[in-house]
Amino acid sequence: MLLKLVVVLFVLLPFCAHAEKAQPQTPPEEKVEKPVVIPPPPPVETNRNSEQNREGKTYQANALLTGSGPSSGSTSGLQFGYFLKPNDILMLEYTTATSSTNYTSSVSGVVVSQSDTKITYNSLGIHYKYFSSNSFYVRGGLDFMKGHLNNNYVSNYGSSSYSFDAHVLSVMFNIGNQWQWDNFTLGCDWVGATSPILTRFSDERINSNYSSERGLMEGDQSNYFSHLKINLLRFFLGASW
Repeated sequence: MLLKLVVVLFVLLPFCAHAEKAQPQTPPEEKVEKPVVIPPPPPVETNRNSEQNREGKTYQANALLTGSGPSSGSTSGLQFGYFLKPNDILMLEYTTATSSTNYTSSVSGVVVSQSDTKITYNSLGIHYKYFSSNSFYVRGGLDFMKGHLNNNYVSNYGSSSYSFDAHVLSVMFNIGNQWQWDNFTLGCDWVGATSPILTRFSDERINSNYSSERGLMEGDQSNYFSHLKINLLRFFLGASW
């Protein structure tokens, strides 16, 4: 009996080994890598307008190149601004100007009289500029001006002269456009007006034998320092940061 059992095991053993080798084997799991998502680059802003370019600015400095007002003659000066908001600027402005007029009277080609008037102006103003749209603004404030006028008259009958200082406090109002690039600023006060509200004259000097000389001096005081002045085409350029 034992011998038969050994023979049976001996016969079945090769078949068991072959069946074990024939069993399918499960392949190892493959690692699947997740794709890397690259975010798109941020959009590049182009064609920014002046209002957008004023954002983030704090200070402004401009050179007033030319124009008329608040004094007679061609005006130049400097402007300094502080941005309260992108559309609101508190400004200081210093301007200077010189004007000269010459009148000559002649008879038969011979000069019989000549009058020369020279005026110098220096003005300091504090202004508020408000942008109502992209580049259009309105500007208003106060100007304090000190002026000096000197007149000389020469004729065949003698000569005379007079001079005086003027101190004028005025209110001003301008409209214009200011274009802003990254840091470059360009603009113009197209039109406006400056109106005196307080005027004082000092250091009046008359050197003349003519009784009419004081009347001529008072006429110049009124014409040059006591009447409304038109501000026109005041171009400026500078920088904002």
